Amino acid sequence: MKTKPVQELLLLAQTGELDEAQRARLETMLAEDKEARTYRDDLDRIFNGVRSTPMEQDVNPFVLKRIESQARAHTEGGRQGARRGGEVRMIQMWRPAIASAVAAVLLLFFGMTFIRQQKAETAQAPPVPATSAEVEMLAWDVGLDADIEDLNEILAMAGDGIEGMDDLVNELIRLEGLSI
Repeated sequence: MKTKPVQELLLLAQTGELDEAQRARLETMLAEDKEARTYRDDLDRIFNGVRSTPMEQDVNPFVLKRIESQARAHTEGGRQGARRGGEVRMIQMWRPAIASAVAAVLLLFFGMTFIRQQKAETAQAPPVPATSAEVEMLAWDVGLDADIEDLNEILAMAGDGIEGMDDLVNELIRLEGLSI
């Protein structure tokens, strides 16, 4: 049995989509092959079992009618001509890409406008005067640098004249003017 062609034709027959030439070809295949007939019978049993199973309908009948009418309108619209249906499908297919491109261009435009405004505001803004606290902080940093240099000199001397860590700590405390 040539499985794939028989399966395709049987499925098309179940949905009622076979034309006369395909129907004749299917009948010939079924007459010649016992496995194909067995496959058709199994498929018929499955479809009949599914169709006979009651389905719960929790969908409003009005909604089902609208779905059916939309499906019918869609299939009839496709039969009116390949050119018109093709145009509709192309527009629907490109709609998200066009919307994304427009959004990207607008985002780029507004971003560039915002950047230009920021540059113009920055160029026109007067310089901010330094407060006295900032000046004091700068002076303190300079004084701190001098103290650190003094400590480095003391540590360099510690290797020569001061014996042990206790002497170094006492010398640093004496330089700071503290007494313990």
